[in-house]
Amino acid sequence: MDQPTARTADKNLVVSPSRNWWPLTLSFAAIILAVHLFPYLKISKPTIAENRVLSTAPRFPTSLDDWSSIPSKLDSFVIDQFPVRTYLISGINYLRYKLGYSGSNKVIVGKDGWLFYDDGGYLALGAGHQKLEKEGIDNWVQGLSQRIRYSQRNGAKFYFLLGPIKEDIYPEYRPAWMPSERVRTEVDDIIAAAQAAGYDQVIDPRPAILDQKSQQKLYDEYDTHWTGLGAYIGYEALMSRIAKDLPSLAPLPITAFQPVHGGIGGVPRNLSLMLGIDDFVAHDRVTFATAITHDPKKTTFLSNDHSWVAPQVLHTDAKTGKTLLLLRDSFASELLPMLKEQFETIITAHVQDGFFRKDLVEQFKPDVIVVEVIESGIRHSMREMPELELKAD
Repeated sequence: MDQPTARTADKNLVVSPSRNWWPLTLSFAAIILAVHLFPYLKISKPTIAENRVLSTAPRFPTSLDDWSSIPSKLDSFVIDQFPVRTYLISGINYLRYKLGYSGSNKVIVGKDGWLFYDDGGYLALGAGHQKLEKEGIDNWVQGLSQRIRYSQRNGAKFYFLLGPIKEDIYPEYRPAWMPSERVRTEVDDIIAAAQAAGYDQVIDPRPAILDQKSQQKLYDEYDTHWTGLGAYIGYEALMSRIAKDLPSLAPLPITAFQPVHGGIGGVPRNLSLMLGIDDFVAHDRVTFATAITHDPKKTTFLSNDHSWVAPQVLHTDAKTGKTLLLLRDSFASELLPMLKEQFETIITAHVQDGFFRKDLVEQFKPDVIVVEVIESGIRHSMREMPELELKAD
């Protein structure tokens, strides 16, 4: 029997592996084809809020710098435009969520599937780990005093409304590594200092919310903000205090407002959107707010920006002759439908453009000025403003 030659042995070594590559090659091609055909299956695309603009195809390079950046731009484009990317992110994040941890560094999973927003401090305020020194608290009260006096000189009443954070109201749903009971925070210290100085214009709705939280859903698992029912308690506390100065502005009963139930467009659910699990969870929430804040025909924007955070004037159907300047964050979205029933004109501006707007006060001469700020941002909201002081002759 002839022995195989070296050439024959080499051929055997080459031919055999080449046949084994075919199944792998075909499988790889099938996966690529399936990935690109997947979007055509008409399966609903999960909703995810990434708070960034996804990469697009890079333009043809025209310089050496352009050529050097092409690899990274192509990488970003391929990753961001991968056909099943959104499905994978949502599916993986939902699995993580069910296992009790988050796929986003902005969201923390607590007990019973409750989600909490993390601004980078790991819920330090609610845990009592974030504390202002006495000097900072005194400066806050001084800033409040400046705004009250300035508003009075301009014919307006000034009030500060606190937007409670969810982990302060529902400590029982915090993650296991946090205290499961409420503790005294810097917010309590600030409010106590304002009251000790004789100012009752700081409206703290937390006691009323805590008293009623077992009776109705005032926050839910999947959003940072209070529900419409929680916001009504805040509205009632605010207007009750305003009515002490302006009796015609007493709070209306909750029956005066039309709620929107279920998963109607515009229902707040920012935390589940950040994780991309919004389509996998049920939303049982009462809201008075809709996606469109106000009738565009009755809205005057004060800048080229026409988003909800832009400075704008809302002309309402309330025939009260009263004007409100509302400096707000997103907690006020649920308040607006209620406030529109009592103020004929509402000027709104986001606090990201300033916690006090001297320019808007002097332009619109409001009867009432309300600054609404989330609890975790209260420490930043009363920066002293020497320009508000009455100048000596």
